Amino acid sequence: MDVLTHILALVLGAAAVWLIFRQQRGVLEARLAGVSGENVRLREERAVLQTTLENERQTAAEKIRLLDEAQARLSDTFKALSSEALQNNNASFLHLAKATLERFQETARGDLNLRQQASALCHAL
Repeated sequence: MDVLTHILALVLGAAAVWLIFRQQRGVLEARLAGVSGENVRLREERAVLQTTLENERQTAAEKIRLLDEAQARLSDTFKALSSEALQNNNASFLHLAKATLERFQETARGDLNLRQQASALCHAL
């Protein structure tokens, strides 16, 4: 009977171990399914984030290109306006200088006429 009791104890122990392992296997399979689902979700989220990142990079590159073009246009416009302002200033300066020179020449002619008249008067006396 001793041997039979040991065999029965071994069979019952083996059955208990089998039940425990079966239960643990179910828990592990459920955890694996949860982790697999999370893995799929994370992969999908990663794909969405990569697409968003690429779109943001393209948008940023487009903005930089537009800013570079705007800067070039502003630079060209500033150069043109500076050149125009310089030409206008030069024309105004030349006009003012010409008017001043004409007034000076007119005054000089008047002075010369007065001197010539005074000289002629002195010679006539």
